[in-house]
Amino acid sequence: MNDLNANLSRIMIREGLRPAQLARLTGVQKSTLSQLASGRSEPRSSTIVKLAGALQCTTDELLGVKALEVSRPVLVFEIAQMVHEMGVEDVAAAHDAVSEIHEKGQSE
Repeated sequence: MNDLNANLSRIMIREGLRPAQLARLTGVQKSTLSQLASGRSEPRSSTIVKLAGALQCTTDELLGVKALEVSRPVLVFEIAQMVHEMGVEDVAAAHDAVSEIHEKGQSE
């Protein structure tokens, strides 16, 4: 699983947590944490969420998932392609949703 073992150890050190402390905070057994840190075991998604919460990091950081960086022109092109493929009613609904989001942003 994406760099979990290295990231788990690194983030534990960063947060100053020992395995026993992390086990208490998450309810995950210390032996399970050891298996995860060594790469001998794959965690359940619920365990990943518990660990990220206790380690004050995102699940993406824990798993080593990098955010997809897409330039604005690429996004605009992709959106234009999707709009082109949509029916008239869907385009109108999307426009209304964007307008609503924009109005909420203005009022905050």
